[in-house]
Amino acid sequence: VRVPLPDGEIDYRYAMSAMHNAGYSGYMTIEGASAGDQWHNDAKSITYAKKIWDELES
Repeated sequence: VRVPLPDGEIDYRYAMSAMHNAGYSGYMTIEGASAGDQWHNDAKSITYAKKIWDELES
């Protein structure tokens, strides 16, 4: 079952840290969660990804 990024088992902080350290500056695609309220879950994933990236930038 696809879930919002912070609720899954993948360490997105590690993956995004590797992208950041490599100097990546392009787009990142987030596949929508299929269970529950699509809008809420997608917003949760986007907010989480932005938070991680902002922390890496500071």
